[in-house]
Amino acid sequence: MKSTSLLLLFAFMISFYSDTEIKQFQFFPKNVQEECTQIISGKIINKKTNSPISNALITLYLDGQDIKIEKTNSQGEYSLKLNCDTNYRIEVSASNFFKADFLIKTSSQNNTNLTHNFFLEYECYQTITGKVINELTKDIVHNATLTLYLDGEKIETQKVNDSGEYNFKIRCNTNYYIIADKTDYINDLYEFTSSTTDNENINHDFILEPECIQTISGTIRNKVTKEPLSAEIKLYLNNIEAETIKVNNDGSYFIKFQCTTNYRIIATKPNYIDDSYNFLTDYIEYKQPDYFHLKKDLFLEPNLCYQVVLGKVFDKKTNEVVTDALVSLLHQNNEITTFQTSYDGSYFFKIKCALDYELKVTKEGMLSKIINYKASAIKGDNKTQNIYIESEACNQIVNGSILDKETKLPLANTQVTLFENDNEVNKITTDNNGAFSFNIKCENTYKIVADNNEYNSNTITFETDKKRDISISKTLELTKLDCNQIVNGSILDKETKLPLANTQVTLFENNNEVNKITTDNNGAFSFNIKCENTYKIVADNNEYNSNTITFETDKKRDISISKTL
Repeated sequence: MKSTSLLLLFAFMISFYSDTEIKQFQFFPKNVQEECTQIISGKIINKKTNSPISNALITLYLDGQDIKIEKTNSQGEYSLKLNCDTNYRIEVSASNFFKADFLIKTSSQNNTNLTHNFFLEYECYQTITGKVINELTKDIVHNATLTLYLDGEKIETQKVNDSGEYNFKIRCNTNYYIIADKTDYINDLYEFTSSTTDNENINHDFILEPECIQTISGTIRNKVTKEPLSAEIKLYLNNIEAETIKVNNDGSYFIKFQCTTNYRIIATKPNYIDDSYNFLTDYIEYKQPDYFHLKKDLFLEPNLCYQVVLGKVFDKKTNEVVTDALVSLLHQNNEITTFQTSYDGSYFFKIKCALDYELKVTKEGMLSKIINYKASAIKGDNKTQNIYIESEACNQIVNGSILDKETKLPLANTQVTLFENDNEVNKITTDNNGAFSFNIKCENTYKIVADNNEYNSNTITFETDKKRDISISKTLELTKLDCNQIVNGSILDKETKLPLANTQVTLFENNNEVNKITTDNNGAFSFNIKCENTYKIVADNNEYNSNTITFETDKKRDISISKTL
């Protein structure tokens, strides 16, 4: 028998008996998915000599756990197999060298080869030592804290020993800084770069100045009325502006400052004359920080300051000046004064400095306009502020009726279309009243077209004037369409039923002859006739007796009637 190979794409069942039960197990083939991996390789190199480092340890970390360790070969080479789309850290170490590490996130692409070389530096350490000293007493400062930073990152913190000394082990040829701090002292900072010499000792003492906080407080007042004022206080340290402080409406201020320093405070407010105070703080040990509190009120004298704001009012569309416009000056929503523009559209206001105003313009037939205007704090700083306003929309209404020209009765179901400068702008269908109404604009050309299936169209054209909010009446009368029909047929021999040629066929309308034809060999005739009329057709042939038919037409337009004589 020929053997047959079966693919592993089936399920099979094994049945067996246990006591009285039948056990069935189904086995399904496992869906095996190809593993996605990548390779990272490279060299471990002596940074100084550029030569490879053999037997260096490469440790692979995943989620903080080392998952693989291997050594470089004699050429300093390494190779690691990584899973796709995964974060790893690779750490490299070698005897007498500083460690190095590398963070990597693999991509989702299978069979990618990555390269990264590590350059290791020889281990080289130095020490930095010194003391922390009180600047005033020259005594050591106990319990001072020193923090060592490497490239801006805190790496070690220690307190001085009983002798006020500190000691840090540091790497050669590296940027560091150390901050010394202690409560009630001003921090001291030392930045340095270690040399390339191994086992070198650096000495640096930190000098801490006792922190002495003193205060000055008071109220900013109007020199004339003695009322408190909001203002700004500028704090100067050794004649250099150090801080600006906002003072609220209650006028009170409170400032902290260091001892043993020259200070000056200046109170300022727009439209007031500045007031200032100079003082030198001192230091007495064991009495800081609360022993010295200055009290000083500052008085600002009003400095009357006025400006002028002027300009013209223009029509925004035409750019022409607007006369007889009312320009109002408002402050905090209160109207101060109103000016009516003259022939040149100009206005003029005297205003106080450093205030926020509104300029409001009104004129009949034009849209009102409000603009914000902020006066500067400079005396006599006159400014021009032109204002542009727009005309109100000028609208009219056209209305009317659609009528039957003969009966003068209104026509329903008539489509009425409005055109503005030959562009269709609106369309309505009349109701039983035959009425229409459209909103239209001033100073435009319009056309109204009335269409009804049973009537001839009619059109009117008109122009609107400058008058605002008026109504125009228009009536369109429509004439009925002609109602025609066709009567056609044949003249036949009564016995043979054959067509008769040379037969004279005469059409009478209300007993009035209106048409006459002679048949051809087909014996056919055809006449145009009107709706709702009485007709008579007479057939005459020299060889036959005459024959006549009479009939009436109905209201149906454009139909054909067949008659045989």
